[in-house]
Formats: sequence, C-alpha cells, structure tokens
Amino acid sequence: MSNYDIWAACALSADGFAISTGLLEDGPQFSRLTLHRAPGMPEWNYVHFESTLVWLTRLDGWRHGALLAALGIDGDVSFVGQQFASEQIPEAGAGDDEEGRGSMSQIRQLGDELIACGYGSQVYVRDTRDAWTRIADSDDEALGDNAFEAVARNANGEWAACGNTAAAFREPTAAEQAELDRIAETGTMPQYLAAKERFETQLAGEIGCLYVRNKRRWTGVDLPGSTYLEDVIVLEDGRFLAAGGGGLIVAGRDPDGFEDFSQPGFAENYYSICLVGGRPHLLGDTVIHVLGKDLQLEEEIALPDELQSPLLIDVADGVLWYFDHKGVAKRRQNAWVITDLPDDVWEEVRHDG
Repeated sequence: MSNYDIWAACALSADGFAISTGLLEDGPQFSRLTLHRAPGMPEWNYVHFESTLVWLTRLDGWRHGALLAALGIDGDVSFVGQQFASEQIPEAGAGDDEEGRGSMSQIRQLGDELIACGYGSQVYVRDTRDAWTRIADSDDEALGDNAFEAVARNANGEWAACGNTAAAFREPTAAEQAELDRIAETGTMPQYLAAKERFETQLAGEIGCLYVRNKRRWTGVDLPGSTYLEDVIVLEDGRFLAAGGGGLIVAGRDPDGFEDFSQPGFAENYYSICLVGGRPHLLGDTVIHVLGKDLQLEEEIALPDELQSPLLIDVADGVLWYFDHKGVAKRRQNAWVITDLPDDVWEEVRHDG
C-alpha cells in the first residue's frame, strides 16, 4: 500500500467523486486531485497542486460551471471544472512567512456563497460579489484561540463553529523572561527548553469547543465532557448538530439550549456528519450511525472490512459515499461497493520544477 493517503474528498454524483492524495508533514507539500466520472472530463482525471488540499466541496449550480471548490491549508481556494480559477482568502493560512492567522480546515457552499473556517478561530464568508469577509478570529475575546474544524449556517443566518480550544499556559514573569533571555544568549538549547517548560506552566489542556453566532455575537456552548468536536451541520428544523470524540453528539440552536444526544456506551470518535433523506448519518471509527428525526439511533452500518481508517462521508443524488484514507466505497442495496482506484492515484506527488 502506498505511503500516500486521501486527505480530502467529496461526492460529485451517484457515480462520481473527487479525492486528494498526498502526505501531511512539515515542509513543502503537494497534492494530486483525482476526479472520477466528473462531467465533461475523462473517466479518471488528475490535477496537480503545489498546495496541501484539506477540503473539497461539490458546487451545485455554481457560476462559470465550476464542479467543486478545493481549499488549501494556507487559504488558497481553487475552482475546478471545465475552467480553472484560484484565489486567496485574505490573511488565512500560515504560509511560508507565517504571517497568516492559521491553517484552514473546511469550506462549504451555501447557495451563491461559500463559508470556510480554520485555526485561530477563523471563519469567513465569500459573498455574491466574490469578496471574502472574515467574521471571526482569535482577536475576539468571546472566542479566544480555537482550532475550528467545521462551520455551518442555518436559514436564519445563525452560525455554528466547532473544534477544540488551544491549551492555555501561564506567561513567564518579567524576572523569568529575563532569565530565559540570559539562557538564550549564554546557555544551551536543552537548558533553554527546560527553563521554558518550567516557567510556562500549562493552565488548561485542549478541550472541545462549540460557538454559536447570533446578531453578530459569538457565544460558547457548555459541552458535556471535554472531548473535541469534528463536524457540525444544520438539521432540517434549523438546529445545529455537532459530533466528535468519544461519541459526543449535541444539538440545538440557542447557546443555552443544546442537548446531549450521545449514544449510551458508545465511545468511538465521530469524524463526519451528512444528511441522507433527512436522516443524520454519523461516521465513527468502525460504524456509521443513522439517527431518526428525534436524533435517536435507528440504524448501524458497519464500515467495509477492507477500509478501516475513516476520513468522511458525503451524499450525492441520494447515494451515500464513504471516503477512507486508503480508499472509496458507496452504499448500494444495503451493501458497500468499493471503487477500484488506479495506481496513478497513489503515485508520488512532487513538484515538477
């Protein structure tokens, strides 16, 4: 099996999909986008990116005929279709100069608009004038520094963003900072790191977070436990549904009105949520949980034995797709049909120049 993994994916139709393969590690990164049975393209089509693609989203009825939007970790957005266009979300991403606000995580379509989120409590919206506006960041004292993994907005204009809150550390006192400066000038690196660890005591570890925005104000939701959240979507009744580590499921609209719908005794991590026929499907480590309108468990679908490293689930034309770090399958007649991916998908991705 290749050392390369699938790191981003989306369903394009009942028979087509897009996946991005590459390595996630320090240093320059490159991705190969594979489109299978995309309209107007060969059965298998490949696009090379000098960027780490972190999210793909299908575009329905988008201007200029773009099929999907591909989000790069540094805030680069590419529109892929019969024509190709790219743009940069202002101040998003880390970048080589590390002047950005943080890595990006997710992008989604909402009608004629796009919404995106990332680390540093970043949330953006791209309006019908093709202009990106940042509506959240770590400068907002109500938010602080969070790693947002997912974002959603309902028809009433209310927003939800989830992920985890960065660990908090005590800042060194003036005397301690002077000592650190002295060691940096005259001591060794191990001495400096030991002193830094001693002075910067951790006050709190990473914990899950969920924020709701209403009337231009972000408010945190009190979560049961401290596990992180991986995804959030909008239910048909306008409520937000979020899920993540340890089987955590919460739903609600008002920050004070979220309820815990976690399944008793289920401790797997949830990675992704999608609606299929109005019913929420939640991707776990080994199963997909299907919830009813009352958010109670109605069905449990085991993942394919051959694909046990879950990435996300998606739906197109009523067909449920499962994207694994090592493969792709779709649900047909209560069984999984695994796609035979060509060797080209797993070929080494490197800069051509």
